[in-house]
Amino acid sequence: MGLKDRFKNLPENVIKAMEKSNMGFEPLDLTQTVNVPYLELDIKDDFPAPQTDDLSQYINDPAVSKIVVTGDAATIYRGENLSEKITLLNSELSFIKKDKTVFRYTDGNLVISGILPPAAAKQCITIEKLQVLSPADLINKNIISKSGYEFIQKGVLTQKNFIIVDNTALINTLVNGLAQGSCTIVQDMELIKSNNSNMNFNVAELSEKEFKTLIDIALDLKSDYLICNIVDENKSAQVLAACEEYSGKIFAIEAVNAQGALLKVINMIMTTTHCNEKIAKSKLLHSFNYIVDKNGIYVITPAKTSIITLKAVPV
Repeated sequence: MGLKDRFKNLPENVIKAMEKSNMGFEPLDLTQTVNVPYLELDIKDDFPAPQTDDLSQYINDPAVSKIVVTGDAATIYRGENLSEKITLLNSELSFIKKDKTVFRYTDGNLVISGILPPAAAKQCITIEKLQVLSPADLINKNIISKSGYEFIQKGVLTQKNFIIVDNTALINTLVNGLAQGSCTIVQDMELIKSNNSNMNFNVAELSEKEFKTLIDIALDLKSDYLICNIVDENKSAQVLAACEEYSGKIFAIEAVNAQGALLKVINMIMTTTHCNEKIAKSKLLHSFNYIVDKNGIYVITPAKTSIITLKAVPV
């Protein structure tokens, strides 16, 4: 039986190519698959491989807490510990908004911050997951002591006013322990996650007029608690001035420590209300009871007429 008879169902051009190549086929069961190594045929792939971000598997891994990207290298953290380092096949990270050289924003449950060329030699991006920790998690991670957390929790529930220095995890845990619909949140980014707030305002893109209107609405809600986390010092100062008489405030302030936060708040009050330092300190004393930083809890007390001291709470 000739080659043409054996493969008579194949196209004419395929048969000629096979004969020309002098392959010397052995007789085969025609139900088997025949792999032809070279036929000079133009084969079109109608099923392109799906495109995915290289980091998607790590972002979706609940154990991963943070990803740090430098150039095309990524460092993966699980909890507080470095887990592994990988090389990115796609260093562009298409899911990240790179509209600025230096940026910080939230995307769902992620906080994404970075610096890009030409401000840096290569891209440096940090992707952190927003997590609402339980009180036990806070204590186990040494964010705060058990007695310290219980003191703050009791103070919040009795509507004392707190300045908390740059600790979103602690604020999130406190806020999510409050009663359903008992708090109003005003923030630049959705760093404070809460399903029990009656309103959660994002003020980052608002004009001055829109911002003032929003604050009026927020205060008119008369929630038991007002939670504020605004990086913009001008806007944060306006909230401070507007809610001076408010009980049940939690203010997040970016500072190195409690003393730095104290000075920052005094300056914000002076700038917004156009008052001198003495009056600003008086307003601060009237507005807040405690400052919390990573080293402890401090009660705000007047030592003399124009001096404010921070006295550590023994917890």
